[in-house]
Amino acid sequence: MNDENLISLADRTTEEQREIARMGGIASGHSRRERKKMREYLEAAMVMETEYRGEVMSNAEAVTAALVSRAKRGDVRAYQTIRDGLGEKPVEKVVTNELTPEEFERAKAEIDRILFGEDE
Repeated sequence: MNDENLISLADRTTEEQREIARMGGIASGHSRRERKKMREYLEAAMVMETEYRGEVMSNAEAVTAALVSRAKRGDVRAYQTIRDGLGEKPVEKVVTNELTPEEFERAKAEIDRILFGEDE
């Protein structure tokens, strides 16, 4: 990409900013409608009946049975999918060593005091 050709939104006229925002809103609406349509198709497909291992059941029941069957055979990803679907997914925590501005200033003052013998 050629960065010299890029124009910041802040450098554009109010009319250009408004037109860009309008186009973004139209694209966002289109995307939302497409996702809604896909969700409706999937919901309809899951309640449709099918035959699974000689038994008539909904597609949702058949998919669940197949997933459980795979997990029982040792498929870890199938097990994780079941676990997550039951709401038992472990919480992933991210630990950072960042200091608040106040902690940083106190640490800096302490380092200065130790290194340079300066008192506050």
